[in-house]
Amino acid sequence: MSSWAYSSTAGAFYWSLWFGPGFDYDLPGNAAEVARIEKFWLDTGLDGFIWDVGLMDPALQKYQIDLPKSYTQNDKWLTLEMAGAVPGGNPLAADASTCLKYGLTSWYNYQDDYAVNDYTRIVTGAIDADGLEAALSNADFARENGCTTRAWSIWGDDRKTNLIPHTYPTYPDDDVMRVQEAALLAGAGIHYGAGMYDQYIRWSTALRAKWHQVLRTVNANKALLPSASRTRVPAGSGQSVYAMRRTSADSSQTVLLIYNFHSTAANVTVDLTGTGITVNRVPIDLYNGGNGAAISETSYSVSLPGYGFKMLQVSTN
Repeated sequence: MSSWAYSSTAGAFYWSLWFGPGFDYDLPGNAAEVARIEKFWLDTGLDGFIWDVGLMDPALQKYQIDLPKSYTQNDKWLTLEMAGAVPGGNPLAADASTCLKYGLTSWYNYQDDYAVNDYTRIVTGAIDADGLEAALSNADFARENGCTTRAWSIWGDDRKTNLIPHTYPTYPDDDVMRVQEAALLAGAGIHYGAGMYDQYIRWSTALRAKWHQVLRTVNANKALLPSASRTRVPAGSGQSVYAMRRTSADSSQTVLLIYNFHSTAANVTVDLTGTGITVNRVPIDLYNGGNGAAISETSYSVSLPGYGFKMLQVSTN
């Protein structure tokens, strides 16, 4: 996305990148200006940067990683726009271990694909429940190394229409499925949100209310934060159902999450054997409020509508 542009002030052409001049890091003046800009923002207490169209290049590492970490001592959120856990067709994508080794502290849980995330892959059949577990383990790898992963709700971007209303990708039942998308991705400890405000304001009132309710639930419960541990709970096989247990870093709270990825209602049965979840207890329904169905044995069933889910606070041994 670069081109030569003419400056009437300088009476010369310069290399432009996207909407402004591109920096040549081989020129001392340019390198000093990048450092000056970073230090200006870091002096305000800023705790991180995302580098647009960032490239993992040892020549850039000084500015992307070393300077932000050394100039101020607060924890840093350092990431590249295109860095993801799963390499794809994008030549700038890299796997999670490469992101970690380079010094990034966050990356996509899947990859930089606006219209595809780990939720879209499970509901479209691109992956099954085993594939989803493998995908969510990317967030586990990040957490275990003091990092995080991120994902957007599906959105569309085009540099020519980025700030002009245009058609964004949607789900077949957007008001329901986008809420479940939030419950899966944010509920798994992935940093998650809406990609474009221009899209968000066109969501229905009902969608926004339920979507916010999911995010409020996640933010209000330590067992749903990125710092909480995560393990899969057996819940059948195939594409349609999935369950996991999350426990807060201080072990004070445990949440059982159960999902029905099918368009029709289903009874989903999970096997709590070996999970440490106590039977003969009544769980708290964190998302809907009140109590969930009592857990009377290790084989536990819940009734879920199409694309439904449960976020249940449970007792542990």
